[in-house]
Amino acid sequence: MTLTVLLDLSLLASSTLPRGVRRYVHLLADALVRQKRELELEVVAAVNAPLFRAPRHTTDLRAAIEDWESRPAIGLKLPIGSRGTRALTRAARLAGADVVHSLHPEGSPRSALDCARVVTCHHLDSSVAATEWHGGQSRVDLDRRHFQRAERIIAISRATAQELIARLDIPRHRISVVHNGIDPSVWSPEPRPDDGPRLAALGLRGGPFLLCVGAVDARKNVDGILFGLKRAQELVHNRQLVLVWVGPLTRPERIELDGLSRSRGLSPSVIPVGLVTDEDLAALYRHATGLVFASRREGFGFPVVEAMASGCPVITSNRSSMVEVADSAAVMVNPEDTGAIADAMVLLYGNEAERERLRQAGLIRARQFTLQQMVHGTVEAYAQAAHAVAAERSTSSTRGVE
Repeated sequence: MTLTVLLDLSLLASSTLPRGVRRYVHLLADALVRQKRELELEVVAAVNAPLFRAPRHTTDLRAAIEDWESRPAIGLKLPIGSRGTRALTRAARLAGADVVHSLHPEGSPRSALDCARVVTCHHLDSSVAATEWHGGQSRVDLDRRHFQRAERIIAISRATAQELIARLDIPRHRISVVHNGIDPSVWSPEPRPDDGPRLAALGLRGGPFLLCVGAVDARKNVDGILFGLKRAQELVHNRQLVLVWVGPLTRPERIELDGLSRSRGLSPSVIPVGLVTDEDLAALYRHATGLVFASRREGFGFPVVEAMASGCPVITSNRSSMVEVADSAAVMVNPEDTGAIADAMVLLYGNEAERERLRQAGLIRARQFTLQQMVHGTVEAYAQAAHAVAAERSTSSTRGVE
């Protein structure tokens, strides 16, 4: 029996969608299209979904992605699901959907649908940031409402699943842990002829460099990483050891990074290159001394796996999902211990044998995160959600007869 699934891609029209979530949506949609025949799966997406007219749907997911991403940010403040259930319900009904998959909790309507519902949880940073970092009011109740009507919740790591259970009291039996996968055709350790020109265009013309990938915020531990770099330079007596920061830095974030760099005496050593293409990022991974990904918490951490698959040694944190994802194939540090971060940087800078060991271990570890396993785990969650709805309807029908 073929299962019909409606992917809610409308969240792609949001300019504030985290880059990691956007990457997840693209990878999953593309992999589902390529594997749908062997999985007996029909995947559709809504396009042109106005508030007061019936939304159209299409099986051309790539066209649907382009449709949603091409919309002006002011044209869609929220995903169609979060604006109320009506548009999403009508889209699902017209498509004959057995399952609706909300690819981010913010897009999941809080009202009932006519079919099964699956929601992907990438992290619970909103409630954590409010209570632990900024002393604000907890968002636990708000976060819980995004999941309470879902038959199945996909957590992208065991760490995220544990947070769903511990913070939101989500029953364990409703959660499927499905790790993200990566595309090995993009992330490869083999040098390419255009690597040199790409690095030169980014202002890198030789010499060792460490790499950071992500935003500039408390979760990414930018201050701790800069402290670590300063100490590492002192330990190796080399101010030429630089840190390349890749990420879609807003103007305030760039000002903050520049200010932190100056206050640490690191201005020439921190090179913000902004948002780069995947081809540029792959070249950076291949030629970096190592990736420094010492975040305080992550739902998954795409850069860890991408770097490993590209042959780049990794320094990451000994907490959250990073322990689970990196396993023993990275240098693990306490993100609050700047001395440990510095020691790890020095290790990669000065120990070629250790870099090679980590390179080989990372290549092996990265092979565990395939698009095939992501798709199969996701489709299994669809089947479980559809089965749960069918079982509930059967039970209700039996009660009606009695």
